[in-house]
Amino acid sequence: MGEMTTPKKKRKPGPRRKPKSKRAVKVAVSLTPEQLSRVRKAVAEGRADSVSAYVAGALDKAQADSELMALLDELDAQYGPPALNVLQTLDAAFERAQARK
Repeated sequence: MGEMTTPKKKRKPGPRRKPKSKRAVKVAVSLTPEQLSRVRKAVAEGRADSVSAYVAGALDKAQADSELMALLDELDAQYGPPALNVLQTLDAAFERAQARK
């Protein structure tokens, strides 16, 4: 007589789960009423998918800003700060770009 085997269960098709390193962890964050109002407005206007997405984006931007500042500090240490006339030219270009918006 042969052995009886149970058929393997097939996995139901559906959304794939994110790798563990990409899964969100739920935390509580305290915001002022004004901050929460601005975040909710951004979500309502479509500038963020959710409050969580807004906060995650803000954290990513803060990290990028921090990394940029570290790079600029390193460049200043290696080459010295930029000349005043270079900074003035950049400021003027930035002002012109802001005025076009």
